[in-house]
Amino acid sequence: MQPDDPSLSEHRLAISAALDFLRDYSARVLILSLVLLFPCVWHPHIQAGDLGSHVYNAWLAQLIERHQISGLSVARQWDNILFDVLLLHLGNLFGFVAAEKIVVSVAVLVFFWGCFSFLAEVSGRPPWNLAPYLFVLAYGYVSASILGVSSA
Repeated sequence: MQPDDPSLSEHRLAISAALDFLRDYSARVLILSLVLLFPCVWHPHIQAGDLGSHVYNAWLAQLIERHQISGLSVARQWDNILFDVLLLHLGNLFGFVAAEKIVVSVAVLVFFWGCFSFLAEVSGRPPWNLAPYLFVLAYGYVSASILGVSSA
């Protein structure tokens, strides 16, 4: 990008607007994010869509990478793999019980705040009154669609 590129100024404007929003509503954002994360840490094990098969596939990939299992190889994919890659790497760092909670939490937060910011842009104001509906939609969509898509 060139310094006089219009998309660069739009990018700076978007970052500035996001920082202004966080500065103005930091308490609400923090409290709402914590409420959103509560169901992810409430249960000892998250059961959603085919999350179990994603964890199993990440565990197998871990065994294959460590040469602890023979006769299998990891087939590299280029699309629809972010969830599995995050699960594998966080599983290597923290174990798969913690990794599934972290990755599902990230998916829920990204979906919720993405929808929230879209509605804020369309309506011209933060849709705080729609937050409970977005909360339900985020958990329903993440568990049914994002976790329901098999990468195998």
